[in-house]
Amino acid sequence: MSSSPRESILQGAARLRRRSARMHWFRYGLRALFYGLFGAAILAWMAPEVPLWALAAGTLSFGAAVGAWCAWRRKPALLEAAKAGDDRVGDKDRLSSAVQLLGEDSPMVRALLADAAAGSHRVDPSEVYPMHVPREGWLLPLPLLACALALVLPGMLRADPRPNPELAAMAADQAAVLREFVARERQKEQTPRRKELLDQLERLAQELSREGLMKKDALSEIAKAMADLQRKRDEEQRKLEMEQLIKSFQQNDRTRELAQEVNSGNYQDAANKVSELIEELKKEIQRKKAEGADPKLLEELEQKLRELEELKAKLLNLLNVNYDIGVMGEVLDFLGQVEGDLAALPDEEVVDLRYLKLNPG
Repeated sequence: MSSSPRESILQGAARLRRRSARMHWFRYGLRALFYGLFGAAILAWMAPEVPLWALAAGTLSFGAAVGAWCAWRRKPALLEAAKAGDDRVGDKDRLSSAVQLLGEDSPMVRALLADAAAGSHRVDPSEVYPMHVPREGWLLPLPLLACALALVLPGMLRADPRPNPELAAMAADQAAVLREFVARERQKEQTPRRKELLDQLERLAQELSREGLMKKDALSEIAKAMADLQRKRDEEQRKLEMEQLIKSFQQNDRTRELAQEVNSGNYQDAANKVSELIEELKKEIQRKKAEGADPKLLEELEQKLRELEELKAKLLNLLNVNYDIGVMGEVLDFLGQVEGDLAALPDEEVVDLRYLKLNPG
């Protein structure tokens, strides 16, 4: 169904208006992007901590917003757009006159509108408002190069941070304390967990003694060591709490005192009492054998002896676990103090060659 002449004229003029808006948005958006990139280069140079994505998003948003504002400000009226179309195709005020006469109704007006509607299809909006790239668009590589230099040069001109001599002295002292602690603990009986702990502390002491140590690196190493120690300590604590050794033997006169030692956590005393019970039971077994006791009774006594020996092994293992937990707690307290002392020191000074002044002194 064909549209009326009035609708065709309005649609043709509206297409010209929309094309004009897109053309102005494109041209002024490119110009805004050109100058916005120079602004982004200055910002990247003065404030290198601003992330790259924020610079890119801000520059593109600025160009789009300025282009949209200029397109809205310069959007032509229907009559102005129709006049531009007439000038482009060489029709002398055909479409623009029809737009002016849209509100009138007479045979002559209807004939004029029909003629203008037929000619409106020959008007190409892209020819009336072509998308010419402005001069700033062709020169966009210049601000892009400025942005690249602003992003690359600061890193090339920033010297390494100057080590803090106070940090080096403090870290060396703490490393010496750690080495003394490790040497003292290595003289004692070693368990796999304790050996792993001492190896870790030795590596930490080496890191704290490293030449050119920075504050952030020292704090990072200490934080990792503390987190690992805390995790291991929690594992050992859970293992200790899960042990229910009191269920490993009967509650009778011979083991009541032993049960009290186990419940109170005195594993060394409990292990000593188990050793005494083992010796007594061995003597009793020898005596029963000499008396020619019933083999079934001897088998029961042998079973009790095996249970006591297994109980002693568990108690000694718990003794080591309990000691390791105490050692880890002591090390954690020490590392926490070291971390606090290091955090109180001032951060290293970063030398930025962009802002250095010539000073013979």
